[in-house]
Amino acid sequence: MSKARYACHGLGVLQPIDNLAHDLGRQFGEPQFKIVGGFSPPLEENQIVSQLTAEIAAGRDLVWIGHSMGAAMGFYLARAQPKWRFRLMITVDPMNWASNIGCAEWSRSPPHPGEWTAYGNYGLWINIRTNMPPGAGRMTTRAENCREYSFPDCSHIGVISDTRVRKIVFDAMAEARA
Repeated sequence: MSKARYACHGLGVLQPIDNLAHDLGRQFGEPQFKIVGGFSPPLEENQIVSQLTAEIAAGRDLVWIGHSMGAAMGFYLARAQPKWRFRLMITVDPMNWASNIGCAEWSRSPPHPGEWTAYGNYGLWINIRTNMPPGAGRMTTRAENCREYSFPDCSHIGVISDTRVRKIVFDAMAEARA
């Protein structure tokens, strides 16, 4: 089955995930990563859902790597679209103030702030977190195909560029044949 690869920004102008997506594209070839999320992923959500819906309709598995709000978007998409097939989902430092458990998307007062559950249809899900706000969101799912890594010495912005994190991402791409 073919695949579609997406990398989703967090909030703001500094977007280190772009470098990671470029390097992954060089290593793993086609299809290249499509960069989404703009300055604020919630503002781009409808467009992102439309793009992913078209990919699913074309029979493609999805590969998603998101940082911060882009990580939250991955959790929200998987919950809202449980039939979509995510071959690989990598969520990097989702927010500590939001959640996808028992609340609306992007809620600033969820019942379980900073806790995230892996819903849906996925092959491998990796959550990477720091201990520093606005990140530090942790995955509550305990399943064989879900893994979480914690890097308390990394900053929220710097975690995506950390060599240990990059190795985890590159290894996951190879493992999932993503």
